[in-house]
Amino acid sequence: MSSQPSTYKPGEVAERLDCSTDTVRRYSARFGHHLSLSANPGKGKARLYNADDIYILQTVKNLIEQGLKYDEIEEELKSLALPESVTLTNLEPDSPQLPAPMALMQQMASTLEHLAQQSEQTNRLSRQVDQLTAENAELGSEMKELRKQVGEIARVRSDQVAEGKRNRPWWKFWEQDREEEVIGENT
Repeated sequence: MSSQPSTYKPGEVAERLDCSTDTVRRYSARFGHHLSLSANPGKGKARLYNADDIYILQTVKNLIEQGLKYDEIEEELKSLALPESVTLTNLEPDSPQLPAPMALMQQMASTLEHLAQQSEQTNRLSRQVDQLTAENAELGSEMKELRKQVGEIARVRSDQVAEGKRNRPWWKFWEQDREEEVIGENT
């Protein structure tokens, strides 16, 4: 059995992750606080990755492929429990090996807790939507009633104006029309 090196160069990591070295460097810069210090050294120093770093970068790549945004990936990485001992055979796609059982259980518990929080938030938002829908329906019925009242007022006013025109003497015809113009100008 050949021993695996303890550190890997960006090109080797890129080959293992099936992506470009630029992608490895971009992920390292964005999620560097989850990686070892050697994965994000100071200027002029070579990047070196260990097996834990590769595991995290593989997780980032998988989450991006699932369509998650960087902020969402950040949340997932916060709840990520690393296996007790990461070997690169764990990262091979055809390998049936799983991370250490305790780490897997921790990761599952963390995921379940995250799902419970999301479920609680979804329920809270659902209640708010129901409340707003009920308020909207109530406001809609109030608006309908107000429109009906405005229509009734307009009809009564129209009837009053029509009645007033019929009942006035012929010589006051001009006074009533002038009165309506003044009322219209004041409103």
